[in-house]
Amino acid sequence: MKYPKFLELRISEIQDIIDKWPVSKTVSEVMTWVLQFDSKDYDIALRILRHLNVVSPDDLNSALAIAYSKLQRHAKENNHDITVDNTIYMSIGTDGKSGAMIAYNFRMINRLSSARFFSSENIGLLRGGTIKNVVLVDDIIATGDQSSEQVKQIAEKVLKLGIQNIYVVSAFGFKSGIEKLRGTQVVDVFSAIEYDECDTIESMDSLFYEGLPYAKRIEYKELLEKNYNGKSYGNMGALIAFYYNTPNCSLGSIWKSKNGWLPLYPRMFDEKAQRPELYELDKLIDQKDDGGNDANDKKKEVECAIYVEGKVMELFIREVAKRNDHFGYSSLIVVSIGPFYSDSLIEALQMHSNVTRFVTNEPAESQTQHASNIKKAVKESVLLRISSVMEYFDIEKIKSSVKFSRVIDSSLFDEEVTKETRNSILEMRLFKPQYRVENMQELIENCVNDEKMKELVGTFRSLKGQDK
Repeated sequence: MKYPKFLELRISEIQDIIDKWPVSKTVSEVMTWVLQFDSKDYDIALRILRHLNVVSPDDLNSALAIAYSKLQRHAKENNHDITVDNTIYMSIGTDGKSGAMIAYNFRMINRLSSARFFSSENIGLLRGGTIKNVVLVDDIIATGDQSSEQVKQIAEKVLKLGIQNIYVVSAFGFKSGIEKLRGTQVVDVFSAIEYDECDTIESMDSLFYEGLPYAKRIEYKELLEKNYNGKSYGNMGALIAFYYNTPNCSLGSIWKSKNGWLPLYPRMFDEKAQRPELYELDKLIDQKDDGGNDANDKKKEVECAIYVEGKVMELFIREVAKRNDHFGYSSLIVVSIGPFYSDSLIEALQMHSNVTRFVTNEPAESQTQHASNIKKAVKESVLLRISSVMEYFDIEKIKSSVKFSRVIDSSLFDEEVTKETRNSILEMRLFKPQYRVENMQELIENCVNDEKMKELVGTFRSLKGQDK
């Protein structure tokens, strides 16, 4: 078959592109897809082909190994080793065939036992009280909307069972979605390969538009939105497909079959409702609420548990405790459970330790919705109100630090900058996930406000003996 001249001259290029794809496609199949575009828009179709990232089995497995390596390094830095005996894994994102496949690939590439992957058959692992870490595995984090909701649901269940750390690992992730997941304040997230807007059609600086004048870039984007099945979920307009499925954040022209469109890489699996295994978690929680499964023995495992609303606060209190004899306790845990909204979670957590306190930096006089939620969920008798993290450090010491001078603009310390603004910016810059632990340790070692820190340590030491 002879194609229009514009395409005929590019047959060799198209063949070279599809030869590199891990999924077998013939020139005829690809040209059938291209010919659905209006003839004036053939260049758009060719740009999609050139920039489409088709992930092979080896690509996926390598990325899953890298993401797991990042997690292990982070856990070690935080003295939260991931071991065979203290960790259980589960897939998120789907309960269909692709979820099971991702779990299988992750298990095989990282040489993990199938017995450590959560199912209704091995839920007994959580009854023994030895599981401290839950690792949630996904292939890609896109907008983070669906996965953050799933994470919050899972977190509320597993935290009630005494889990202390929840992690998400993914082969690929978009930075905005990763930040949304981190914003739940209940998980740390590790993606092997992180993309941003420039890796989609959304950014005018994307390589997708290379060589085009700005007006033409806008035109192409609008055509894809209006005529070719849109930018898909979250208006991301991503250019990625896996050998087994296409994520719904990718351009609709790649995977949708709307109005008779013939997709290049159809989407095979869709997200479904809560997986059956998670209902088993509900049953286990009910059993523990009824006093089953050695609840009283479990209570004795931790002398003091401190629950906070964010990951930065969790790290801060844990590092301070480490340098102050764990505030005098034989065993102490610090866990971020996100905003204090769930009274059922608050109540359940008090079953796991002799002394339990919930820590917030929300002032008692605050009239915000957050403050109202805290008052509804947490009794004042178990609530500690402390200052925000940066209040415990000496600004002059930070200002003179050689280490921090590389990431902090001196203008931040000008008199016209309010304390609240300065502290907010400092926290944002100093506690980015990739060097959060290192910077926190440096701050506590060399930049402490001695008076405020002494007061804080005294507050936590005074909890000793205050049984519920």
